[in-house]
Amino acid sequence: GQLVVIGLLWLLLNAVALAAAVVVFLMFADVSFLTSLASSEGMLSAAERLTEALGLLLALLVYVSLLLPIAMMAWFAPALVALEHETAVAAMRHTFVACLRNFLPFTVYGLVGLLLFPVLLSALFWASWLVVGMVSSSGSFWWSLGLTCVIAALVFVPVGMASIYCAYRDIFHRDINAG
Repeated sequence: GQLVVIGLLWLLLNAVALAAAVVVFLMFADVSFLTSLASSEGMLSAAERLTEALGLLLALLVYVSLLLPIAMMAWFAPALVALEHETAVAAMRHTFVACLRNFLPFTVYGLVGLLLFPVLLSALFWASWLVVGMVSSSGSFWWSLGLTCVIAALVFVPVGMASIYCAYRDIFHRDINAG
Protein backbone atom coordinates (compact mmCIF):
# COMPACT_ATOMS: atom_id res chain seq x y z
CA GLY A 1 0.00 0.00 0.00
CA GLN A 2 2.15 2.87 1.27
CA LEU A 3 5.32 1.65 -0.46
CA VAL A 4 3.44 1.72 -3.77
CA VAL A 5 2.34 5.28 -2.98
CA ILE A 6 5.99 6.25 -2.43
CA GLY A 7 6.91 4.69 -5.77
CA LEU A 8 4.08 6.45 -7.59
CA LEU A 9 4.90 9.80 -6.00
CA TRP A 10 8.55 9.34 -6.91
CA LEU A 11 7.61 8.57 -10.53
CA LEU A 12 5.25 11.53 -10.69
CA LEU A 13 7.82 13.96 -9.26
CA ASN A 14 10.50 12.64 -11.64
CA ALA A 15 8.13 13.10 -14.58
CA VAL A 16 7.46 16.70 -13.51
CA ALA A 17 11.22 17.36 -13.19
CA LEU A 18 11.86 15.85 -16.61
CA ALA A 19 9.03 17.86 -18.15
CA ALA A 20 10.48 21.05 -16.65
CA ALA A 21 13.89 20.20 -18.11
CA VAL A 22 12.36 19.54 -21.53
CA VAL A 23 10.52 22.89 -21.41
CA VAL A 24 13.76 24.69 -20.53
CA PHE A 25 15.55 22.94 -23.39
CA LEU A 26 12.78 23.75 -25.86
CA MET A 27 13.01 27.42 -24.92
CA PHE A 28 16.53 27.38 -26.37
CA ALA A 29 15.93 24.94 -29.22
CA ASP A 30 14.55 26.46 -32.36
CA VAL A 31 12.88 24.68 -35.22
CA SER A 32 16.08 24.43 -37.29
CA PHE A 33 17.81 22.49 -34.51
CA LEU A 34 14.93 20.09 -34.05
CA THR A 35 14.64 19.48 -37.80
CA SER A 36 18.40 18.99 -38.07
CA LEU A 37 18.12 16.25 -35.46
CA ALA A 38 15.52 14.51 -37.57
CA SER A 39 17.39 14.90 -40.88
CA SER A 40 20.83 13.75 -41.85
CA GLU A 41 21.96 17.19 -43.02
CA GLY A 42 22.43 18.78 -39.62
CA MET A 43 24.05 22.00 -40.84
CA LEU A 44 23.96 24.47 -37.98
CA SER A 45 26.00 27.57 -37.47
CA ALA A 46 28.40 27.80 -34.56
CA ALA A 47 26.12 30.26 -32.75
CA GLU A 48 23.14 27.93 -33.12
CA ARG A 49 25.16 24.99 -31.82
CA LEU A 50 26.38 27.02 -28.85
CA THR A 51 22.83 28.12 -28.05
CA GLU A 52 21.58 24.55 -28.26
CA ALA A 53 24.46 23.29 -26.09
CA LEU A 54 23.79 25.96 -23.47
CA GLY A 55 20.10 25.09 -23.55
CA LEU A 56 20.90 21.43 -23.06
CA LEU A 57 23.26 22.20 -20.17
CA LEU A 58 20.69 24.47 -18.54
CA ALA A 59 18.02 21.78 -18.96
CA LEU A 60 20.35 19.25 -17.34
CA LEU A 61 21.05 21.66 -14.48
CA VAL A 62 17.30 22.20 -13.96
CA TYR A 63 16.68 18.45 -13.96
CA VAL A 64 19.46 17.69 -11.48
CA SER A 65 18.46 20.56 -9.19
CA LEU A 66 14.87 19.28 -9.15
CA LEU A 67 16.03 15.69 -8.73
CA LEU A 68 17.96 16.46 -5.54
CA PRO A 69 14.91 17.27 -3.36
CA ILE A 70 13.06 14.32 -4.91
CA ALA A 71 15.90 12.02 -3.89
CA MET A 72 15.94 13.61 -0.45
CA MET A 73 12.24 12.83 -0.03
CA ALA A 74 12.65 9.20 -1.10
CA TRP A 75 15.95 8.24 0.57
CA PHE A 76 14.63 6.80 3.85
CA ALA A 77 10.91 6.80 3.05
CA PRO A 78 10.62 3.04 2.35
CA ALA A 79 12.38 2.25 5.63
CA LEU A 80 10.10 4.59 7.57
CA VAL A 81 7.02 3.02 6.00
CA ALA A 82 8.19 -0.56 6.52
CA LEU A 83 9.82 -0.23 9.93
CA GLU A 84 8.01 2.69 11.57
CA HIS A 85 4.57 2.20 9.93
CA GLU A 86 4.36 5.79 8.73
CA THR A 87 2.22 6.94 5.83
CA ALA A 88 3.94 7.63 2.54
CA VAL A 89 3.57 11.40 2.72
CA ALA A 90 4.70 11.58 6.36
CA ALA A 91 7.68 9.32 5.61
CA MET A 92 8.70 11.47 2.65
CA ARG A 93 8.40 14.63 4.75
CA HIS A 94 10.45 13.14 7.63
CA THR A 95 13.05 11.87 5.18
CA PHE A 96 13.38 15.29 3.54
CA VAL A 97 13.84 17.01 6.92
CA ALA A 98 16.39 14.38 8.00
CA CYS A 99 18.35 14.86 4.78
CA LEU A 100 18.31 18.64 5.27
CA ARG A 101 19.59 18.30 8.82
CA ASN A 102 22.37 15.98 7.63
CA PHE A 103 23.17 17.76 4.38
CA LEU A 104 26.94 17.92 4.88
CA PRO A 105 27.37 14.21 5.72
CA PHE A 106 25.15 13.27 2.77
CA THR A 107 27.19 15.53 0.48
CA VAL A 108 30.41 13.84 1.60
CA TYR A 109 28.76 10.40 1.22
CA GLY A 110 27.61 11.27 -2.30
CA LEU A 111 30.94 12.72 -3.40
CA VAL A 112 32.91 9.75 -2.06
CA GLY A 113 30.51 7.39 -3.81
CA LEU A 114 30.64 9.42 -7.00
CA LEU A 115 34.43 9.31 -7.03
CA LEU A 116 34.99 5.82 -5.64
CA PHE A 117 32.36 3.86 -7.59
CA PRO A 118 33.81 4.44 -11.09
CA VAL A 119 37.32 3.63 -9.85
CA LEU A 120 36.19 0.39 -8.23
CA LEU A 121 34.05 -0.52 -11.23
CA SER A 122 36.98 0.08 -13.60
CA ALA A 123 39.33 -2.01 -11.45
CA LEU A 124 36.73 -4.77 -11.31
CA PHE A 125 36.29 -4.66 -15.08
CA TRP A 126 40.03 -4.90 -15.77
CA ALA A 127 40.43 -7.72 -13.25
CA SER A 128 37.57 -9.65 -14.85
CA TRP A 129 39.05 -8.94 -18.31
CA LEU A 130 42.32 -10.55 -17.17
CA VAL A 131 40.54 -13.57 -15.69
CA VAL A 132 38.26 -14.07 -18.69
CA GLY A 133 41.20 -13.50 -21.06
CA MET A 134 43.06 -16.37 -19.41
CA VAL A 135 40.11 -18.70 -19.86
CA SER A 136 38.84 -17.68 -23.29
CA SER A 137 40.27 -15.68 -26.15
CA SER A 138 37.06 -15.00 -28.08
CA GLY A 139 34.57 -12.43 -26.90
CA SER A 140 36.47 -11.66 -23.71
CA PHE A 141 35.25 -8.04 -23.67
CA TRP A 142 31.57 -9.02 -23.48
CA TRP A 143 32.17 -11.78 -20.96
CA SER A 144 34.22 -9.36 -18.87
CA LEU A 145 31.50 -6.73 -19.07
CA GLY A 146 28.87 -9.28 -18.03
CA LEU A 147 31.00 -10.61 -15.19
CA THR A 148 31.66 -7.04 -14.01
CA CYS A 149 27.92 -6.28 -13.97
CA VAL A 150 27.11 -9.45 -12.02
CA ILE A 151 29.85 -8.96 -9.45
CA ALA A 152 29.01 -5.26 -9.09
CA ALA A 153 25.36 -6.09 -8.51
CA LEU A 154 26.24 -8.78 -5.97
CA VAL A 155 28.67 -6.53 -4.08
CA PHE A 156 27.75 -2.87 -4.50
CA VAL A 157 23.97 -3.15 -4.15
CA PRO A 158 24.06 -4.91 -0.73
CA VAL A 159 26.83 -2.57 0.49
CA GLY A 160 24.78 0.43 -0.64
CA MET A 161 21.64 -0.87 1.04
CA ALA A 162 23.58 -1.59 4.25
CA SER A 163 25.00 1.94 4.25
CA ILE A 164 21.50 3.39 3.80
CA TYR A 165 20.20 1.25 6.67
CA CYS A 166 23.10 2.30 8.92
CA ALA A 167 22.41 5.94 8.13
CA TYR A 168 18.70 5.35 8.84
CA ARG A 169 19.48 3.81 12.24
CA ASP A 170 21.91 6.60 13.07
CA ILE A 171 19.53 9.41 12.07
CA PHE A 172 16.18 8.11 13.27
CA HIS A 173 17.26 6.07 16.31
CA ARG A 174 19.96 8.14 17.99
CA ASP A 175 18.57 7.32 21.43
CA ILE A 176 19.24 3.61 20.86
CA ASN A 177 22.75 4.30 19.57
CA ALA A 178 23.60 6.51 22.56
CA GLY A 179 22.60 3.91 25.13
